[in-house]
Amino acid sequence: MLSIFQRIWIVATRHLRPVADLPQDILQRSLEKNRDGREDLVMKVDLNKLKVTRNEAENTFEVQIDGHLSKLDYFQDDKNFVITHVGVYPEFRGQGVAGKIMEAALEYAKQHSLRVVPMCSYAATYIRKNPQYRELTNQERSE
Repeated sequence: MLSIFQRIWIVATRHLRPVADLPQDILQRSLEKNRDGREDLVMKVDLNKLKVTRNEAENTFEVQIDGHLSKLDYFQDDKNFVITHVGVYPEFRGQGVAGKIMEAALEYAKQHSLRVVPMCSYAATYIRKNPQYRELTNQERSE
C-alpha cells in the first residue's frame, strides 16, 4: 500500500500542468482581460446562488456556472484531506468562486475531523488568511 505522501506525489503530478497546456481561447481571453481590464470578459457571479457539490467519484468539490466547471481536486484517507488543485473558469476568476469552493471543502474536512494538507498554493494562502481553518492543518500528523 502506498503511503499518503506517495499518493500525494502521484495525484499532484497528474494534476499540475503548465499554463501552456491551456486551450488557446482560454489563454487569450484571460490575457486580454488582464492586459486591457475589459469588463465584458468577466461574467458576474452571484455567490449566494452558488451550490458547491462534492463529487465523491471524482474526488472533487464542484460548482457549475453557465455550463462551466470550477472545482477543487482532493484525495483523502482516514485522517488526511489533501487539496491538490483549485481551478476556476477564467471568466469567473476574482469574484470569490474559489473561496466558496474552499469553504465547502474545509467545512467537510472539519466535520469529518480530517487533517488538511494544502498542496495547492491558493489553498495554503486561503487557509492562512482565514484563521477559522488554521487548526485543520495543525492536527497530529499521520502517515
